[in-house]
Amino acid sequence: MVPATVSLLQHPVAGHHPNAAHIRGLGRLRQRPGISKYTRNGASHRSPLGITNTRYLLGPAGFLDVLNEQLDPAQHRFRIVQRFDVVPKPGIEQPTKLEELTAVPAENGGYALFDFTGALPRAKLYSNWQVSTNDNDTLQTLASTNFDAWKTVLVSTPLPVAATTNQNSGTVEFKSYAPKDIVFDSHADTPTVLLLNDKFDPNWRVFVDGRPAPLLRCNFIMRGVYLTPGAHMVEFQFKLPNGPLYVSLTAIGVGIFLAGCLFLSTRRNTN
Repeated sequence: MVPATVSLLQHPVAGHHPNAAHIRGLGRLRQRPGISKYTRNGASHRSPLGITNTRYLLGPAGFLDVLNEQLDPAQHRFRIVQRFDVVPKPGIEQPTKLEELTAVPAENGGYALFDFTGALPRAKLYSNWQVSTNDNDTLQTLASTNFDAWKTVLVSTPLPVAATTNQNSGTVEFKSYAPKDIVFDSHADTPTVLLLNDKFDPNWRVFVDGRPAPLLRCNFIMRGVYLTPGAHMVEFQFKLPNGPLYVSLTAIGVGIFLAGCLFLSTRRNTN
Protein backbone atom coordinates (compact mmCIF):
# COMPACT_ATOMS: atom_id res chain seq x y z
CA MET A 1 0.00 0.00 0.00
CA VAL A 2 1.32 3.46 -0.93
CA PRO A 3 0.45 6.28 1.47
CA ALA A 4 -1.10 9.53 0.37
CA THR A 5 0.99 12.69 0.27
CA VAL A 6 1.76 14.30 3.62
CA SER A 7 2.54 18.02 3.68
CA LEU A 8 4.01 20.13 6.44
CA LEU A 9 2.38 23.47 7.20
CA GLN A 10 5.01 26.16 7.69
CA HIS A 11 5.49 27.09 11.34
CA PRO A 12 8.33 28.65 13.39
CA VAL A 13 8.95 25.37 15.24
CA ALA A 14 8.26 22.93 12.44
CA GLY A 15 10.17 25.04 9.91
CA HIS A 16 10.03 24.82 6.15
CA HIS A 17 9.85 21.44 4.44
CA PRO A 18 9.89 20.61 0.71
CA ASN A 19 6.63 18.68 1.01
CA ALA A 20 4.87 22.00 1.55
CA ALA A 21 5.31 22.71 -2.18
CA HIS A 22 1.74 21.55 -2.84
CA ILE A 23 0.40 24.17 -0.43
CA ARG A 24 2.58 26.96 -1.85
CA GLY A 25 1.57 26.03 -5.38
CA LEU A 26 -2.08 26.19 -4.47
CA GLY A 27 -1.49 29.62 -2.98
CA ARG A 28 -0.07 30.83 -6.28
CA LEU A 29 -3.00 29.26 -8.10
CA ARG A 30 -5.50 31.17 -5.99
CA GLN A 31 -3.68 34.43 -6.71
CA ARG A 32 -4.24 34.19 -10.46
CA PRO A 33 -6.82 36.63 -11.88
CA GLY A 34 -10.34 35.25 -11.71
CA ILE A 35 -9.34 32.31 -9.51
CA SER A 36 -9.64 33.72 -6.02
CA LYS A 37 -13.44 33.99 -6.01
CA TYR A 38 -14.86 31.75 -3.26
CA THR A 39 -18.33 31.57 -1.78
CA ARG A 40 -18.96 30.29 1.72
CA ASN A 41 -22.41 28.92 1.03
CA GLY A 42 -22.09 27.96 -2.62
CA ALA A 43 -22.69 24.25 -3.11
CA SER A 44 -20.45 24.21 -6.16
CA HIS A 45 -17.36 25.43 -4.28
CA ARG A 46 -14.39 23.05 -4.48
CA SER A 47 -11.24 23.19 -2.39
CA PRO A 48 -8.02 23.72 -4.38
CA LEU A 49 -6.57 20.77 -2.46
CA GLY A 50 -9.17 18.61 -4.18
CA ILE A 51 -7.05 18.43 -7.34
CA THR A 52 -4.04 16.98 -5.49
CA ASN A 53 -3.13 13.85 -3.58
CA THR A 54 -2.36 15.89 -0.47
CA ARG A 55 -4.51 14.18 2.13
CA TYR A 56 -2.52 14.51 5.35
CA LEU A 57 -0.98 17.71 6.72
CA LEU A 58 1.07 18.45 9.82
CA GLY A 59 0.86 21.76 11.65
CA PRO A 60 -0.39 23.66 14.70
CA ALA A 61 -3.68 22.24 15.98
CA GLY A 62 -5.23 25.71 15.93
CA PHE A 63 -5.05 25.69 12.12
CA LEU A 64 -8.12 23.43 11.83
CA ASP A 65 -10.65 26.24 11.56
CA VAL A 66 -8.36 28.20 9.24
CA LEU A 67 -8.00 25.22 6.89
CA ASN A 68 -11.73 24.62 6.72
CA GLU A 69 -12.65 28.28 6.34
CA GLN A 70 -9.96 29.22 3.83
CA LEU A 71 -9.46 26.05 1.78
CA ASP A 72 -12.77 24.20 2.09
CA PRO A 73 -15.45 26.67 3.32
CA ALA A 74 -18.38 24.83 1.73
CA GLN A 75 -17.78 21.29 2.98
CA HIS A 76 -15.29 21.55 5.89
CA ARG A 77 -13.58 18.23 5.13
CA PHE A 78 -10.48 18.83 7.25
CA ARG A 79 -10.39 16.96 10.54
CA ILE A 80 -7.81 16.20 13.22
CA VAL A 81 -6.60 12.61 13.31
CA GLN A 82 -4.08 12.93 16.14
CA ARG A 83 -2.82 15.74 18.34
CA PHE A 84 0.75 15.76 19.61
CA ASP A 85 3.47 17.87 21.20
CA VAL A 86 7.03 18.42 20.00
CA VAL A 87 9.46 17.78 22.89
CA PRO A 88 13.19 17.14 23.37
CA LYS A 89 14.33 13.57 22.93
CA PRO A 90 15.14 11.61 26.11
CA GLY A 91 18.43 12.74 27.63
CA ILE A 92 18.39 16.16 25.91
CA GLU A 93 17.51 19.11 28.14
CA GLN A 94 18.15 22.07 25.82
CA PRO A 95 17.80 21.06 22.17
CA THR A 96 19.63 23.16 19.59
CA LYS A 97 18.80 21.15 16.43
CA LEU A 98 15.61 19.74 14.94
CA GLU A 99 17.15 16.27 15.13
CA GLU A 100 17.02 16.55 18.91
CA LEU A 101 13.21 16.89 18.96
CA THR A 102 10.53 14.23 18.76
CA ALA A 103 6.72 14.03 18.61
CA VAL A 104 4.70 12.66 21.52
CA PRO A 105 0.92 11.98 21.27
CA ALA A 106 -1.03 14.29 23.57
CA GLU A 107 -4.79 14.78 23.94
CA ASN A 108 -4.45 18.57 24.00
CA GLY A 109 -1.18 18.81 22.08
CA GLY A 110 -0.26 22.01 20.29
CA TYR A 111 0.27 20.25 16.96
CA ALA A 112 -1.88 17.90 14.90
CA LEU A 113 -2.06 15.50 11.99
CA PHE A 114 -4.88 16.77 9.74
CA ASP A 115 -6.83 14.58 7.33
CA PHE A 116 -8.39 16.12 4.20
CA THR A 117 -11.01 13.59 3.12
CA GLY A 118 -11.61 15.29 -0.24
CA ALA A 119 -8.16 14.56 -1.69
CA LEU A 120 -7.84 12.54 -4.87
CA PRO A 121 -6.35 9.04 -4.63
CA ARG A 122 -2.72 8.53 -5.64
CA ALA A 123 -3.82 6.80 -8.86
CA LYS A 124 -7.20 6.96 -10.63
CA LEU A 125 -8.74 5.92 -13.95
CA TYR A 126 -10.87 8.37 -15.93
CA SER A 127 -13.22 7.53 -18.78
CA ASN A 128 -13.81 11.27 -19.24
CA TRP A 129 -11.01 13.68 -20.12
CA GLN A 130 -10.57 17.11 -21.66
CA VAL A 131 -7.66 18.18 -23.86
CA SER A 132 -6.21 21.53 -22.78
CA THR A 133 -2.99 22.52 -24.54
CA ASN A 134 -2.89 26.05 -23.11
CA ASP A 135 -1.45 26.18 -19.58
CA ASN A 136 -3.31 29.37 -18.63
CA ASP A 137 -6.61 27.84 -19.71
CA THR A 138 -5.75 24.68 -17.78
CA LEU A 139 -5.17 26.60 -14.55
CA GLN A 140 -8.40 28.52 -15.02
CA THR A 141 -10.33 25.28 -15.55
CA LEU A 142 -8.78 23.56 -12.53
CA ALA A 143 -9.80 26.48 -10.32
CA SER A 144 -13.32 26.73 -11.72
CA THR A 145 -16.19 25.81 -9.42
CA ASN A 146 -17.72 23.91 -12.35
CA PHE A 147 -14.76 21.55 -12.70
CA ASP A 148 -14.98 18.21 -10.87
CA ALA A 149 -11.54 16.62 -10.54
CA TRP A 150 -13.14 13.35 -9.44
CA LYS A 151 -14.96 12.96 -12.77
CA THR A 152 -12.68 14.63 -15.33
CA VAL A 153 -8.93 14.87 -15.93
CA LEU A 154 -7.21 17.51 -18.07
CA VAL A 155 -4.47 16.39 -20.48
CA SER A 156 -2.05 18.61 -22.41
CA THR A 157 -1.62 16.13 -25.31
CA PRO A 158 -4.31 15.60 -27.96
CA LEU A 159 -6.18 12.31 -27.41
CA PRO A 160 -9.22 10.63 -28.98
CA VAL A 161 -12.50 12.13 -27.83
CA ALA A 162 -13.76 10.52 -24.63
CA ALA A 163 -16.56 8.10 -25.47
CA THR A 164 -18.66 8.63 -22.35
CA THR A 165 -18.88 10.46 -19.05
CA ASN A 166 -21.14 8.01 -17.24
CA GLN A 167 -19.61 4.53 -17.51
CA ASN A 168 -17.58 2.97 -14.72
CA SER A 169 -13.95 4.00 -15.27
CA GLY A 170 -12.58 0.67 -14.03
CA THR A 171 -10.03 -0.21 -11.37
CA VAL A 172 -6.34 0.44 -10.81
CA GLU A 173 -4.16 -1.06 -8.08
CA PHE A 174 -0.52 -0.71 -7.11
CA LYS A 175 1.44 -3.85 -7.97
CA SER A 176 4.82 -2.57 -6.74
CA TYR A 177 6.26 0.76 -5.66
CA ALA A 178 9.79 2.17 -5.61
CA PRO A 179 10.86 5.83 -5.87
CA LYS A 180 11.92 5.40 -9.52
CA ASP A 181 9.79 2.43 -10.60
CA ILE A 182 6.02 2.24 -10.05
CA VAL A 183 3.87 -0.60 -11.40
CA PHE A 184 0.06 -0.80 -11.61
CA ASP A 185 -2.52 -3.36 -12.64
CA SER A 186 -5.54 -1.76 -14.32
CA HIS A 187 -8.76 -2.96 -15.89
CA ALA A 188 -11.49 -1.03 -17.69
CA ASP A 189 -14.14 -1.78 -20.29
CA THR A 190 -13.70 1.59 -22.01
CA PRO A 191 -10.71 3.75 -23.02
CA THR A 192 -9.32 5.55 -19.99
CA VAL A 193 -6.63 7.91 -18.82
CA LEU A 194 -4.64 6.71 -15.82
CA LEU A 195 -3.80 9.71 -13.63
CA LEU A 196 -0.82 9.28 -11.30
CA ASN A 197 -0.74 12.13 -8.81
CA ASP A 198 3.03 12.57 -8.92
CA LYS A 199 4.83 15.57 -10.40
CA PHE A 200 5.41 15.42 -14.15
CA ASP A 201 9.00 15.21 -15.38
CA PRO A 202 10.02 14.38 -18.97
CA ASN A 203 12.62 11.94 -17.63
CA TRP A 204 9.83 9.61 -16.54
CA ARG A 205 8.99 6.87 -19.06
CA VAL A 206 5.83 4.80 -19.12
CA PHE A 207 5.28 1.26 -20.41
CA VAL A 208 1.94 -0.44 -21.04
CA ASP A 209 2.18 -4.23 -21.07
CA GLY A 210 5.93 -3.89 -21.56
CA ARG A 211 5.71 -1.54 -24.55
CA PRO A 212 6.64 2.19 -24.44
CA ALA A 213 3.68 4.59 -24.39
CA PRO A 214 3.42 8.40 -24.54
CA LEU A 215 3.76 10.07 -21.14
CA LEU A 216 0.90 12.52 -20.56
CA ARG A 217 1.00 15.72 -18.52
CA CYS A 218 -2.29 15.77 -16.63
CA ASN A 219 -3.95 18.46 -14.51
CA PHE A 220 -1.12 20.88 -15.35
CA ILE A 221 1.59 19.18 -13.26
CA MET A 222 0.82 15.45 -12.83
CA ARG A 223 1.66 12.31 -14.85
CA GLY A 224 -0.63 10.00 -16.78
CA VAL A 225 -1.03 7.58 -19.67
CA TYR A 226 -3.79 6.71 -22.14
CA LEU A 227 -5.10 3.13 -21.93
CA THR A 228 -7.22 1.11 -24.33
CA PRO A 229 -10.05 -1.09 -22.97
CA GLY A 230 -9.01 -4.26 -21.16
CA ALA A 231 -6.52 -5.34 -18.51
CA HIS A 232 -3.06 -3.76 -18.53
CA MET A 233 0.16 -3.67 -16.56
CA VAL A 234 1.41 -0.08 -16.43
CA GLU A 235 4.94 0.81 -15.34
CA PHE A 236 6.42 4.26 -14.74
CA GLN A 237 10.23 4.39 -14.72
CA PHE A 238 12.49 7.36 -14.00
CA LYS A 239 15.75 7.42 -15.91
CA LEU A 240 18.05 10.34 -16.62
CA PRO A 241 19.33 10.64 -20.20
CA ASN A 242 22.76 9.12 -20.88
CA GLY A 243 24.08 12.25 -22.61
CA PRO A 244 25.37 14.05 -19.47
CA LEU A 245 27.05 10.84 -18.28
CA TYR A 246 28.86 10.37 -21.59
CA VAL A 247 29.98 14.01 -21.56
CA SER A 248 31.32 13.62 -18.02
CA LEU A 249 33.21 10.42 -18.86
CA THR A 250 34.65 12.06 -21.97
CA ALA A 251 35.78 15.08 -19.95
CA ILE A 252 37.44 12.81 -17.38
CA GLY A 253 39.19 10.87 -20.15
CA VAL A 254 40.46 14.04 -21.80
CA GLY A 255 41.68 15.31 -18.44
CA ILE A 256 43.61 12.11 -17.78
CA PHE A 257 45.10 12.21 -21.29
CA LEU A 258 46.25 15.82 -20.91
CA ALA A 259 47.70 15.12 -17.47
CA GLY A 260 49.62 12.16 -18.92
CA CYS A 261 50.97 14.26 -21.80
CA LEU A 262 52.07 16.98 -19.35
CA PHE A 263 53.78 14.41 -17.13
CA LEU A 264 55.67 12.82 -20.05
CA SER A 265 56.71 16.25 -21.39
CA THR A 266 58.02 17.31 -17.97
CA ARG A 267 59.93 14.04 -17.63
CA ARG A 268 61.62 14.44 -21.03
CA ASN A 269 62.70 17.98 -20.17
CA THR A 270 64.18 16.76 -16.90
CA ASN A 271 66.16 14.01 -18.67
